[in-house]
Amino acid sequence: MKTKFSIILILSLIIFSCSGSPIDKRIIELNNYGVKLDLTFQKDSMLKAIKIFDKAIEIKPDYYLSYINKANLQNYMGDLKGAINTLKNAKKVFPTSFEVKFKLAIYTEKSGDSIKAQYLYKEMGKEYEKVIDTLNVTKKENYKFFKGYIFNLILLKQNSKADSILTRIKYLDEPEIELMKRFMNMDRSSFINSIN
Repeated sequence: MKTKFSIILILSLIIFSCSGSPIDKRIIELNNYGVKLDLTFQKDSMLKAIKIFDKAIEIKPDYYLSYINKANLQNYMGDLKGAINTLKNAKKVFPTSFEVKFKLAIYTEKSGDSIKAQYLYKEMGKEYEKVIDTLNVTKKENYKFFKGYIFNLILLKQNSKADSILTRIKYLDEPEIELMKRFMNMDRSSFINSIN
């Protein structure tokens, strides 16, 4: 379980990039310290990490990675309601962030509200569709966007469309393609639970 969480946390950090205004070095240090603490998997350290993420959010409310890390940790600790509230607060600061909306939709589904989650996935799908034609699928800098779009398509049960986009992304290496295909072939519950 700890290894799975570590892998998911690291993937989250890789998948989701930072947005907002220039980042103060101490915010990055606070955020990194919080991540280091939560990777101890000791309850006291993880609770301290949440306080550190809160401090980072207080100092720089437009550094969304602090929200994402806090929500991930809250979810891991079984505080799904807290994770959803953290993401709702993040959405107020980052109303156009696909990453925040994605996590909010996932955690909403994990909480048992599949109707609200489907609504959120569909809304994200509409937003992706508005942007998708303006981006070049062969440019590596667009990878995070397309990866998020593929995940959203999987959640909307549009695997064939997801696969068609995946095959057009030429710069992926075989392990990345295999991983994405594995996600497409998972049952819904396993897919949702694999995303922290």
